[in-house]
Amino acid sequence: MNGLLERLIEAPEWLKIFILASATLVSEDLTTISAGIWVAQGTLHPLTALLGCFIGIFVGDGLLYLAGLLLGRPALKLPILRNMLPEDKVRTAETWFEKNGMMVVIACRFIPGTRLPTYFAAGLLGSKAKFFIIASAVAVAIWVPLLVGLSWFFGETLLSYMIFSEKYQIPVMVCGIFLMFLFLKLVMKLSDWKIRRRLKSRWRRLYRWEFWPIPMLYAPVVLYNLWCMLRYRALTYPLVSNPGIDNSGFVGESKNRILGRFQEHNEHIAKWLPLKSGAADARLAALESWMEREQLAWPIFLKPDSGQRGAGVQKIKSRDQALAYLTAFNGEIQAQEFHPGPYEFGVYYVRLPGESQGRVLGLTGKDFPIAAGDGRRTLEELILGHPAGLGRIHIYRRRYRERLKEVIPRGESIALVAAGNHCLGTVFTDASHLMTPELAAKIDAISQSMDGFFIGRYDIRADNLEDFRKGRSFKIIELNGATGEPSHMYDNRHGLTFAWRALIKHYGYLWEIGRRNRKLGVPRFSTRRFFASMWRYYRTAREHPSPD
Repeated sequence: MNGLLERLIEAPEWLKIFILASATLVSEDLTTISAGIWVAQGTLHPLTALLGCFIGIFVGDGLLYLAGLLLGRPALKLPILRNMLPEDKVRTAETWFEKNGMMVVIACRFIPGTRLPTYFAAGLLGSKAKFFIIASAVAVAIWVPLLVGLSWFFGETLLSYMIFSEKYQIPVMVCGIFLMFLFLKLVMKLSDWKIRRRLKSRWRRLYRWEFWPIPMLYAPVVLYNLWCMLRYRALTYPLVSNPGIDNSGFVGESKNRILGRFQEHNEHIAKWLPLKSGAADARLAALESWMEREQLAWPIFLKPDSGQRGAGVQKIKSRDQALAYLTAFNGEIQAQEFHPGPYEFGVYYVRLPGESQGRVLGLTGKDFPIAAGDGRRTLEELILGHPAGLGRIHIYRRRYRERLKEVIPRGESIALVAAGNHCLGTVFTDASHLMTPELAAKIDAISQSMDGFFIGRYDIRADNLEDFRKGRSFKIIELNGATGEPSHMYDNRHGLTFAWRALIKHYGYLWEIGRRNRKLGVPRFSTRRFFASMWRYYRTAREHPSPD
């Protein structure tokens, strides 16, 4: 290695320039960083380093332009170019190039991942070569001195370490070049607003408790339940907190059976239809017959009868979508009318056995983020820039992965969330201030019309806010039993201690309700039966996975 460096020092300047220019065709950044460090070391003259890197990078840009010009769009189908130049990226680059002209050539030199498709797209469009050459030369003339200069500056620091460890000069230099290369890549990545926004969203999921995995959030609740086992000298009181619901609503409860147990107030229950397992065509015929009978039109909702936390819930907008859903998921399904009301709430209800009146202890407002098109930005840019996106960007991007590069026209809006579930990207707010005695009384009357229901959370849709507050004109979409946590705790104005207090209070009610029910003669719930139910539920979920 030392001999190689000595020969490089003794080589004529034209050869050094040629070597550097050739090396940039393999890796521009690594070559330029190395050149800056060699300048600091005295191996290269600064002008030689700048000229060699400039020529190599400038020629490389020209070759990309020439490839687009001569090979044309059919070249994108070649295996060697298919991965390097995805056609969707080239189309985006063409649009960007046509709108912004030659300034794009300069800008994309400093934006990671854009140079290759943009320069190729410039060739595809047959833009005037002289304008491209000028823009490329300006971009490279800015880029090369900047990167060589920074490497030269940090290279001097690197040399100070090499002085004290002469034996390891070469490894230290190689490691220094590699670390600077990684640092450059990191800086270039962070210069992209999209990447910064996604990283910020990921960071929000780490420090904001509402996005934590359930086991992490519920850790103190587990300890509280262990204490309750000792306090009550029992294991299964919570499993008899709602004897009118399968497993009290902990796992595997049937949405169809729950809605079917309400004895009165059908005007407040959204229209629904149970669809048993079977052939997709037969179930589709039953669905269309029900829709005709109930005078319903698309869209409707389809969801697994025993789903958890919004899994498999889809808004179905056409017959073809319904057939695709029924084909993909062969388990039991609940079909439900779509209530277009702009308001959705979660209503948390508790009644202790023996009490004549229950209480509404929490009201959750649900906000459904919308991407409003402006004719300029892509759907991905609208998602990334949405105020509600932080912490949820990954959900929205995955949901619309096929349309991310689509520019949304001005006046068109895309609902980023269809179902009011926190796991699906809905924003929850504490709306307890909207609660009224009339609404509380109506929820209590509906709850007491179902035998064996004491604690849970309703999901409700409403057309008019004032009518809802007066206990009129709303539809119950779903009732969650024992796991129907007080979801108003997910309001980002509330801290982690608020959430833990709410959850612990909720489980305190489960234990006390279960204790009272056992005293009133409700049969003990077998733990063996509970775990068998869990196993059946998860086995069914594996055999009949719900569609995304």
